[in-house]
Amino acid sequence: MSSVEQLIQDSRLWRGKHYRDDHSQQTGNSISSGITQLDQQLHWRGWPLHSSSELLCEHWGIGELSLLMPLLKKVSHKGRIAWINPPFIPYSPALLSQGITPEKCLLLYPSESDQWWAAEQVLASSAFAIVMTWFTRQASNATPYRRLQAAAEKGHCLHFHFRPLSSKQQSSPARLRIQLSSSASQLAVEVLKQPGGWSGQQLVISRPESLLFKQQAVEKWPVYHSSRPSYQVVNGRTDIPSIIDPQHSDRLNDDQSIIHQPSSSAPTQPH
Repeated sequence: MSSVEQLIQDSRLWRGKHYRDDHSQQTGNSISSGITQLDQQLHWRGWPLHSSSELLCEHWGIGELSLLMPLLKKVSHKGRIAWINPPFIPYSPALLSQGITPEKCLLLYPSESDQWWAAEQVLASSAFAIVMTWFTRQASNATPYRRLQAAAEKGHCLHFHFRPLSSKQQSSPARLRIQLSSSASQLAVEVLKQPGGWSGQQLVISRPESLLFKQQAVEKWPVYHSSRPSYQVVNGRTDIPSIIDPQHSDRLNDDQSIIHQPSSSAPTQPH
């Protein structure tokens, strides 16, 4: 292989024009996201390997992790996953329901002064297939992000860095930058930067039904079911059902917060 061909296949080289769609499959520079819609918009047909990818979110909890779930599921069976400073504590039953092995996940909460150092050490350790980071303080220049990119290359792991949308205008050495925003039960995606191809691609991805939380009206909450017993105040005392020990009735009667309206066919209302 000539030196020119070796240079062209180097993942650090960004090419400003299109080339064959199967290029990524030939060079092994990417891994499928598991989401066909997204792979079709990424020039390398997946997440770039051994590098940093940034996901810029308008706020946390819009379903940003749903974009990584297929990959996390695939990787957790044979590699480990590091979560550094996630804004919410990962819920083991939810991970299991998505096919992710909690035992393969490491959760780290370094201090604000140590989070950059900790992320760099984890990335370069070669002990993790995927490292995800959320930093409580953003760097004012690109140097720390460049160090994370270099550490991901050294450790041969995938790095996903979640950043606030306010960081969009800042320069970044990350090979792939994606903007995420909430759109009802869907996730709006825009490619801001990608290796070897153009940016600006936009798509909308439906989030899995199992990841959506649909709040019910208060009237449908089980605790306010009409079968719930109600109490009456008779001659200054509370008519308490027999399931409550009578010796404690005076104490309960003094607590006005548990004295409800006289019984009726309507359900009792919250205070």
